[in-house]
Amino acid sequence: MLEPFGLPLVGAVEVLVECHRLLGVVPLLTAARDYLARSRGFETGLMVPRAVGELIELKKQDRVSSQYIASLTGIRGD
Repeated sequence: MLEPFGLPLVGAVEVLVECHRLLGVVPLLTAARDYLARSRGFETGLMVPRAVGELIELKKQDRVSSQYIASLTGIRGD
């Protein structure tokens, strides 16, 4: 089972033990699923102006106040 991941048995046990130490009572599988759910759509190297622009577009769709949009636009530097 470990062969496709290139992990020796001892290495896999070390990782498992460290995960249990870090997570405490949280099951490892639960933590992994939570991480995957939170990181979907995460894009490395996303530039702040683009992220703010996307936020502005989403907030416009939510029909927030024009003052709020203006404050976000100020963050972007427009």
